[in-house]
Amino acid sequence: MVFVMLRCAAYLICILTLAGCVKPAVDESSNANYLLFSEEGANQIALNASHPIISESKSKLEARLLEAMRSPLEVPIPKDPGGGYTHEKHKKNYAAIKDAGTMYLLTKDATYLDFTKNLLLEYAELYPTLDLHPQRKNQGPGKLFWQVLNDEVALVHFIQGFDAIKSEVSPLDSARIVDGLFIPMVQFIKDDSQRTFRKIHNHAMWGVAGVGMTALVLDREDWLEESLFGPDSDTSSGYFAMIDALFSPDGYYSEGPYYQRYALMPLAVLAQALVLNRPELKVLEFKDSVVLKAIETTFELSDCNGYFFPVNDAIKAKSIQTPELGYALPMMYAYGGRNSKWLDAIKQNGNCVLTDALINLEPISESFNRSSRFICDGAQGETGGMSIFRSAGDCSGFTSVLKFGTHGMGHGHFDQLGLQIYIEGMPFISDYGASRFHNIPQKEGGRYLKENNTWANQTIAHNTLVVNGESQYRGVDKDADKGASHLLYKEFSDSLDLIIALDTTAYSGKTLMRYHLLLELDGDDYLIDIQSIKSDEDIEVDAPFYFNQHRVNSTPVIPYNRTSLNPFGGNNGYEHLWLNGGSLTTTTSDHTWQIGTGFVSMTQAALEPYNTYAVTLGANDPNNNLYATKGLILRTEDVRHQAICTIFEKHGHYDPVFETTSNAFGAVRNIEFMDVNKQYIVEFDADNSHIELLFSQSVTAPNRPVITIKRRENE
Repeated sequence: MVFVMLRCAAYLICILTLAGCVKPAVDESSNANYLLFSEEGANQIALNASHPIISESKSKLEARLLEAMRSPLEVPIPKDPGGGYTHEKHKKNYAAIKDAGTMYLLTKDATYLDFTKNLLLEYAELYPTLDLHPQRKNQGPGKLFWQVLNDEVALVHFIQGFDAIKSEVSPLDSARIVDGLFIPMVQFIKDDSQRTFRKIHNHAMWGVAGVGMTALVLDREDWLEESLFGPDSDTSSGYFAMIDALFSPDGYYSEGPYYQRYALMPLAVLAQALVLNRPELKVLEFKDSVVLKAIETTFELSDCNGYFFPVNDAIKAKSIQTPELGYALPMMYAYGGRNSKWLDAIKQNGNCVLTDALINLEPISESFNRSSRFICDGAQGETGGMSIFRSAGDCSGFTSVLKFGTHGMGHGHFDQLGLQIYIEGMPFISDYGASRFHNIPQKEGGRYLKENNTWANQTIAHNTLVVNGESQYRGVDKDADKGASHLLYKEFSDSLDLIIALDTTAYSGKTLMRYHLLLELDGDDYLIDIQSIKSDEDIEVDAPFYFNQHRVNSTPVIPYNRTSLNPFGGNNGYEHLWLNGGSLTTTTSDHTWQIGTGFVSMTQAALEPYNTYAVTLGANDPNNNLYATKGLILRTEDVRHQAICTIFEKHGHYDPVFETTSNAFGAVRNIEFMDVNKQYIVEFDADNSHIELLFSQSVTAPNRPVITIKRRENE
């Protein structure tokens, strides 16, 4: 590999100059030319079989295999889209091959050896006969599956199963498996599908992982070089190029948490294979240990119940229990300092994969507590990011998420400066996520639906300002990928968290800012949010707030339409909103919801008058593809400068079992919001105190505080 590193001098310099890395606890010499799980590792894990992590993992492994091995081997001709029988059967088969190989290393039971070998031989007979999948789409078709991505995932699993049994397979059977399955699969993925393989994208990450791991097992240095440094060996593609381009210095993946957890598995499995088989590459030191940072960031991008924040194209049901973290979290423990909190994270995941990273586990002595943080976006961390505020380490308080970074490539939404809020671990001010029924064959085979473009991607579908009823960047992904929001200021302390973000590219000639503050006063937490826009022409401004809970009160009252409903608009997502009713014009309003064990109030004030419209998602939806989300939209017309201040407070107690209610009305009252001397000033009363907050509109101005907090007791 010396010649490879010389041809990749830029990466070599990075690798050799990085310092301060944690010494791994895993003994690379124990691997004995196995990918992730060695015979010695299996023996060591067997000695620690009573550890709850290992015990649970092995029990689940045995249960999966018992189910898989109950029926005769079946390797059907591929014909179905996602969710169909053949699609699901091939997924079960590749998982079973990997699982049975793992169990053979643990038990040396020939039953698992024969199962793994025979299933691989079946695929070696089938694969050379396959043409492109009959349910393929125009881009990236596969053979076993409708898209090449799934073939890549299958290869990652196939090669792990073969690696576990390779020393026990006869030369004749080994040649049949290699010549009939692995060589054709590698050639299909890296050569016939080179458009995908050369991308800087999560699909390509799976491709290089599968090809790279196969290269290590079959001793194909040429394949390994192509995987790590691209087919042209010029570092414009390949594993290291993707790590460098796709992950920020904090380990954030630009497509968002849902796709970050998916890209994390190939990132982690190839990294561990390289640590064990090519330690001279020092992969875990690359880009200041960004592989390990990506693992930590992925876990932090979840709410207190473990569900990933639904940013961009995201399925809301996806959580930290996702199997992709089953490889990554043990790596984080083994190579990231053996901190016990990661053992708790592994336990929370519950789908740990047995590899050498689990050697010499210690007892779980610390809980994993999520914390407030800013996570930078962009390859160099230069393009905004995401802020996460948590008022408590558990599920008792507020969690808020503010997105202001890169668009997110092909899975990005037009949602710069978009906000999400959780109360007691439940989504409150929520993002729609993706319009997709993943793996449901009746819904376009589980693919993205047309409503993903007509609704879910559009700016009006998010909790951020909309100008003139149009989406950011005119709804053009290529333009959005060229722009980004930026961080102006951040502060995290015991009494407050503050983020100020700026966007000047989403709407031409418009400057958008968002101030987001988590403030603790007398033991009570307040989220204070200011959205502002300045324009060089008169504009219409909509400020949506979508929610999942039941609203119990609004002031001023919003009269609902009683006899008929009409869409709120004709395009850019508005055509999917039913207009339920609208309020009188005002500059202040407040709304209350019953949520969890109590209540939440949203008190608002604006510089210019607005009307509040109540809407429900579901118009122009003939195939019933949209969930009936409800929302409030504050509309201001014919302005050049508008700013809206919103204060969220949690209060009171509600017990439907004992039929008790207390403090159903919020403490915030008498709110005033002003623009004075290039400062936004918010004044309000809360309990017996009068609060005044001053936010600078010139955040970078010298000798001027960004925020000033004044407080006095009311008479």
